[in-house]
Amino acid sequence: MLNSDILYFDYAATTPCAPEVADAIYTCLTNKSINTNASSSHRLADTALAAIEDARGSCANLIGAKPSEIVFTSGATESDNLALLGMSPFLKAEEKTHIVSSSSEHKAVLDTLKHLEKLGHKVTLIDPNAEGVISIGSLSAALQPDTGLVSIMHANNETGVVQDIESLGALAKHHGAVFHVDAAQSAGKLPINVETMNIDLLSMCAHKVYGPKGCGALFVRSHLQKNLSPMLFGGGQEKRIRPGTYANHQIIGLGKTFDLAIAQMEADLAYSSKLRSLLIDTLGNTVTNINGSPHGLPNILNVSIDGVDATTLLTTLQDRVALATGSACNSGTVSPSHVLRAMGIDGERLGNAIRISFGRYTSLEDAEMAGQIIRKEAERIRSFF
Repeated sequence: MLNSDILYFDYAATTPCAPEVADAIYTCLTNKSINTNASSSHRLADTALAAIEDARGSCANLIGAKPSEIVFTSGATESDNLALLGMSPFLKAEEKTHIVSSSSEHKAVLDTLKHLEKLGHKVTLIDPNAEGVISIGSLSAALQPDTGLVSIMHANNETGVVQDIESLGALAKHHGAVFHVDAAQSAGKLPINVETMNIDLLSMCAHKVYGPKGCGALFVRSHLQKNLSPMLFGGGQEKRIRPGTYANHQIIGLGKTFDLAIAQMEADLAYSSKLRSLLIDTLGNTVTNINGSPHGLPNILNVSIDGVDATTLLTTLQDRVALATGSACNSGTVSPSHVLRAMGIDGERLGNAIRISFGRYTSLEDAEMAGQIIRKEAERIRSFF
């Protein structure tokens, strides 16, 4: 079977690139006026810089920010690192070294927090409830007099659970803590307004929402920019917060990605909900548990299938349906989900959990076919035991 024949249901790992975005990237790469070094002093550079600033405006429009508050990065992982590591010197100077986050965060946040502990920070990780939700009460209980930073993801990459960012942000703001949000999965899929949601730092990327890999952004509230230390040195780009030669084609692709997201967000949400319902109906009673809150991102469906080990199922389906057991950012390793563990899920339900994710370019026919294939393979595996 050719790889092109495999049904792709791993959108939470990465999405197909939108044709409009690919066209914008190609135009940049083949146009000397746009693909020149934007930091140069000639007229061609002015054209390139204008295109980059247009993309910055698109990023800002997506989240209700000012263009001057957008810092381009290589993706959400770098944005998370820059937000957390970059605030560390300031927090230490202010004697606000305690950080609060959740145990269901992406590894880009959790591993960075482990490093910050080695640098002298105290870290408290809040466990979500059985549906994956972080309660206001649990955050309130975790806050201490020296809490300087709170970091909570908007939509979970394994379960699709969406947090009440506005309320959590209001609590952090009232406490005087900087509020960081990992929005890698939600930016471009859900409405975000950094003002009304009380967000100070927000990480986002292109490839989770039909854009190119290797490009993302960090929203940094204006008054915090002087307090954010860079991780890279050697240039004046991005107000020296993130120096380096601009990747024009990727940044322009990011801008086009977010323009499309704004235009198609409502339709994408409705279509993903339709696909989700079709998959649940097709899988039928094969599924014993849907893991996570029903009020989450509709394009991520995390289910446990009784009597069917997830790794075995994924292996037998690898030439027919592309699925996942959890995050794709663990170097291809397959291990029980730390997100589901944090929700109190264990035993066979944990070991039997798979993530099915889909989106704009998933046809209804493919969704029904994938559901049928998964159901039949699960029944076949069960028959051996």
